[in-house]
Amino acid sequence: MSERNLSVNRETEGRRLRLAAWGGAVVLVVLIAGVFLPVLWYDFVCYDDEAHVLQNPFIRSLSPRSLVRMWTSRHINSYYPVRQLSLALDFRVWGENPGGYHLTNLLLHMLNAVLLGAAAYRIRGASAGAAGSAVGRVFPCLFAAALFGVHPVVVEPVAWISGREELLMTFFVLACLHAYVTAVRGTQPVRHMALVCLCALLACLSNAMAVVLPALLAACDWCFARAPGTRGREWLRAVWRRTWPVWLIAVGATVVKLVWIREFGTDAALFAGPFGRACRERGLVILDTYARNLTTLVWPRHLAISYVRDVPETLWAPRTLAGAGCLLLTGLALWRARKNPPLCFGLLWLVVSLAPSFQLMPHHIFRADRFLYLPLVGVAFAVGIGVLGSPPVLRRAMLVWSLGGMALLGLALRTALQLPVWQNGITLFSHGLKHGTDHLTAHRVLGRALAREGRHEEAIPHFEIGVEGEPGQAEAHYAMGDSLWHLGRLDEAVAHYSLALGGQIRDLTLLNHLGAALAAQEKWEDAAAAYSKAVALVPDSADAHQNLGAALAAQGRVEEAVQEFSRAVRLLPDLVPAYLGLGSAFLAQDRLEEAIRHFSEVLRIVPGHPRATRQLEEARRLLQERRAQYPEGGPARPD
Repeated sequence: MSERNLSVNRETEGRRLRLAAWGGAVVLVVLIAGVFLPVLWYDFVCYDDEAHVLQNPFIRSLSPRSLVRMWTSRHINSYYPVRQLSLALDFRVWGENPGGYHLTNLLLHMLNAVLLGAAAYRIRGASAGAAGSAVGRVFPCLFAAALFGVHPVVVEPVAWISGREELLMTFFVLACLHAYVTAVRGTQPVRHMALVCLCALLACLSNAMAVVLPALLAACDWCFARAPGTRGREWLRAVWRRTWPVWLIAVGATVVKLVWIREFGTDAALFAGPFGRACRERGLVILDTYARNLTTLVWPRHLAISYVRDVPETLWAPRTLAGAGCLLLTGLALWRARKNPPLCFGLLWLVVSLAPSFQLMPHHIFRADRFLYLPLVGVAFAVGIGVLGSPPVLRRAMLVWSLGGMALLGLALRTALQLPVWQNGITLFSHGLKHGTDHLTAHRVLGRALAREGRHEEAIPHFEIGVEGEPGQAEAHYAMGDSLWHLGRLDEAVAHYSLALGGQIRDLTLLNHLGAALAAQEKWEDAAAAYSKAVALVPDSADAHQNLGAALAAQGRVEEAVQEFSRAVRLLPDLVPAYLGLGSAFLAQDRLEEAIRHFSEVLRIVPGHPRATRQLEEARRLLQERRAQYPEGGPARPD
């Protein structure tokens, strides 16, 4: 064959490959969109979404000051500034519309699936068996990306706005993998290694689970970049020279995470419990969690947002024996896969990325579906390019494609059935009570979700179960007090608010609600004490000052009330209740001109306000009577 014909054939083959790749990407995006599109109409879930979005002060602005706070402060006991920045950008565009946040999650998941497919194509090209037709070369990579895209365990990070950190971390991990492959094979390794380090840093700042990244790069290097016959020590030195900055980033991220846990995190108790002083319990949890995670990846059913946290009693318990068996089978699979680099790489990725869930870094959550998002990438590599992409399997291409398509259809259907569970907090935790969720957590959060919808009567029984199960759980007392307050059961509300305060909750809304409940019972002194705590907690809260002023005025402490009302209107110039309070206080002191001025201010803000209109007329009448009594300008306030 002439050189010209050979060049034409190569160009034609390249065009077919590009067409197959782009066509596969379009099919992948359409498939994921078809499955996950309903999430755009889902609501915020009252399980971290409120704290991350609705009540998060860090995302309200993109000013330089806000950006500095975002990158120098922790939020909810974690330091993930990349997640904060992404939510701030969403807030700038969407405000408090949940559909926009869900759209961002969906787009990130699509992007991750495309990056995975591209990575599969690149690393398959570096291994044996990559020859064949254009469709035959693209199909295993497309299958890997589609398996990742529609697997049921991705529902949680995609449909839950607070799962954003998993999506961002995986995006930067896959970007880092691409940059590393380019650095190893390219002519400008230094520039691409700088990109590797940047992606590694951003991944760790998205989620601490990314500390496994240098081990994943080492696995990639071992399977695809190691020269044949290279000894172990030589390879270790070579891979260390290429990846030592990434290892330093991972160590730094681990240290930061451990410091936050010890000083501030809810996981700090694990250091004082059995996980902090003995390896036996941790080992049992590792075996149990490993078996359960693999089972969920292979047979995803009864998925829930929160699973019961318990420790197997002995090594001979069925759960721990199953975990030991799974570890043994994994070791055997790795040994058998040593001559199949894509399969070996996928299995190594799975085991390494599952390591953070093994309680090597203590965490109060033992297992969660979102923790399987990154490990699923390894499963996709192993099944897609390790098994379906192997030459013996590709010889039966039509049978393999048919079975693979049926498997993907089954997974997509299972995902579509799981997705409606995430419509809102009520659907999520009603489902969780039936399937695996820690029942105390489910009752507490389901109660909050019902209360948020104004269904306080339905919420109370769930709060009662949560309070009975954990009497010291201050958040449960707080939420139950709110529902009782809305139902007018003030004595009970005050009791639960007091228990919440005893649990060291210091919250402005809680103190204001406690004061309001006491004020409704005309316990003005106690109400003033609650409002005083609110003012001390948030000195620039206009509402707290106005509430305190009302409680003081009810006790006849008018001068003190005037001071609080005046502070309130300085903080919030259009605060109508504070102007009314000032007008009433001045009216009671017979300071009629000042009373008229403040009632007139109310009517300027709210024309026709009935109370202000009535009291303004009374003040003007009294002023006219005084002027008639003292026509020559007697004392403004007769003794």
